[in-house]
Amino acid sequence: MRKIIKNMSIFIIVFSMFAMVGCGKKEVISVTETVNILMDTFTFKEVENSEKIGMTVEDVKTTQEALKSTYKNMFEQMFKSLGVNVSDEEISSFIDSFIKMLGKVTFSVEEGEQSGNTKNVKIKVNAINLAEILDKAVEETKNDPNFSKDTFMKIYIEKLKQNFDLAEPSLEETLDWEFELIEDKNFSAWMPTDETNFGVKIGSILLKQ
Repeated sequence: MRKIIKNMSIFIIVFSMFAMVGCGKKEVISVTETVNILMDTFTFKEVENSEKIGMTVEDVKTTQEALKSTYKNMFEQMFKSLGVNVSDEEISSFIDSFIKMLGKVTFSVEEGEQSGNTKNVKIKVNAINLAEILDKAVEETKNDPNFSKDTFMKIYIEKLKQNFDLAEPSLEETLDWEFELIEDKNFSAWMPTDETNFGVKIGSILLKQ
């Protein structure tokens, strides 16, 4: 279970496929604005001003739907590998709880001094303690009066969903990253270097294990 969720971080869809498509006027988009847009996208919040980094409202929706689909497929594969039959309605409800849990994550940004076209940035994330949630679900399953070898996984899935619903951010995580000022004739924005790895790091922080 932990391994599968940990591997989800590689599917965090970063903004590189949308960024730098051009805007109507040239303005410098700050690091804080960029991080707000990206983190709100990753945590399934309502995203404001995404067009500032070249993402339309439809782009954000498409990205979040792709992320949701990835999570859904991973959980479905996990359940299937464990021999657990889960209906479409059950998996949909499970994923909704998972997504709502991600939406509880909060963050803040500290911008460092600029050096040329680069700037070191500290992103502080109040994250979900996924390891604690997984362990708690296991213990609650073992203590369930209906627990047996045959019912273990079915009960575990129910307990896990319940813990997703009740989860609150409890881990403070910090990511230090370099941002670079990217410019073209219509667009200037501070964007993270090594975008793909940035997405992976953010993903692992959001679901800290």
